[in-house]
Amino acid sequence: MESEYRIRVDRGPLPPLSALEEIYSKGGVSDLFDEQFEWKKHSSREGANDVTANEVVMVMKCFTGEEIAQIGGLHSENIIAWGLKNGLVPADKKETHAFGINAETRHFQNEFSLVGLGSFAIFGGFRFVARLYSDSGKRCLDFSWFDSEWHSSHRFLFVRKPLNHAVHGRS
Repeated sequence: MESEYRIRVDRGPLPPLSALEEIYSKGGVSDLFDEQFEWKKHSSREGANDVTANEVVMVMKCFTGEEIAQIGGLHSENIIAWGLKNGLVPADKKETHAFGINAETRHFQNEFSLVGLGSFAIFGGFRFVARLYSDSGKRCLDFSWFDSEWHSSHRFLFVRKPLNHAVHGRS
C-alpha cells in the first residue's frame, strides 16, 4: 500500500529546537535535531540518487505481509533496497520533517509511526533515523535505531528519484 504526496522541502537548516517544539509539541522533539549533531545521508542517497529539489513527490509505504516476506523482513537495508528497485529513495530528516508539517500529511503521525531512513545521526556509536509519531496526543519528531527490525504497522517515507535531476509530473 502506497500513497503519494507533493511536498515542499526547506533544504536549509531545521528550525531551532524551541521552534520545532512549537511545531510538534513541548518535549516531543529529540535533541538529535539540534544542529550540533551531524546527520549523514545514507549511501543510497549519493550521486544521481540524491534529491535536492525544493518540491518532491513523497511516498508513504506500508508493507504487506507478502511484501515483508519477499524483501526478507522489515530491516532498514531491505526496505531501502525495495525503494531503489521501485524508483524511490528513503526520505532524509528534512523530508521527514517536511512531511510532518505539510498541511495534507501532518495528521498521519497521529495514526502511524512514520520513518525516514535516508539520513542518520551517529550517537554512542549507533545510527539513528528520523521518526514521526504521536504519544498521548503529542506530535513527536524523534528518532529510532537504524538497525531496528521494524514492525508491520510502521509506514516508511520515500522520495521519487529525480528524472534528469528534477521532479516532473503532478500528483
